[in-house]
This record gives sequence, C-alpha cells and structure tokens, in this order.
Amino acid sequence: MPAPAPSELAPAAVASGNPQPSPPPARLPPAKPSPEVAALPPPKLPPVPMTVASLDLRPGSAAVPEEVRPHLADVVKQYQQRPRTVRVVSYVAPASGGAEQLNAFRTALDRAQVVANELTGLGLPANKIQTEASPSSSAEPPGRIEVQLMP
Repeated sequence: MPAPAPSELAPAAVASGNPQPSPPPARLPPAKPSPEVAALPPPKLPPVPMTVASLDLRPGSAAVPEEVRPHLADVVKQYQQRPRTVRVVSYVAPASGGAEQLNAFRTALDRAQVVANELTGLGLPANKIQTEASPSSSAEPPGRIEVQLMP
C-alpha cells in the first residue's frame, strides 16, 4: 500500500481544522433604566387576599350547614366595617381525564356559588362577590372553601 501524499495545505490551515474550545459566553453589562423610568415609583404588587373563613362542606351539598352560618355572618360584619371585594374559592382534587377534571371544577364552582348565595342572603352585595374553583394542594384539601377579603 502506498504512503499517503503529503498535504499541500499550509500548516496554519491544517491547524485550523482541529477543534478549538468554544469561546466563553458573552457577558452583557447590567441594564440600566433610563432616567425617566428610574424616576417612576416601583410597580405595585398584586393584592394579597386575607382568608377570613375556611369551610369544609360535604361534597355534593346544596346548602350551607347551620354550624357554618355564624362564620359567614362574621365575614359580612368585616365587609360592612370596610367594604371591598369578597372572594369565595372552592378547592378541588385534580382528576385524571379532561372531562372528569372539567366536571370536578364545575362542581367546585357550584359549591362556591352556594356559599356566595348564602353571603348575599346575609346582606353582602352580589356584585362584590367573586367565585372561583382552584386545584387543591397540601395546604388546601379537596372540598375546602375559603372566603377571602381582598385588600
């Protein structure tokens, strides 16, 4: 077998074909806001609601039990002292399928609406109540309903 012919390329071109380490990533200097933006006050953070009642209602219940009503009456008193939005959050366990999950959230929203209707019956304006369904976590077990006052 004949020996390969010597390369006719210049030694610098041969060396450039070898892999080289990648250059370090580019570092940009920290961004400085314009003087107009720097003069503005810092942005407001979203409001953090205050939970004033936590209720554990039986699944499928269509009415608020008598033992829960005093807690809801306390919520109405707090609202009357300082009117603001009241949020009723019903927690639901995550379901496996799309239809099951949708039905679980619909049921949780219905349960929140039952509590909202009770609050309206106790004198809270209906246009000041928001209802929502939310996935449960370790802090909020499924079936729990929280009544929150927005700041």
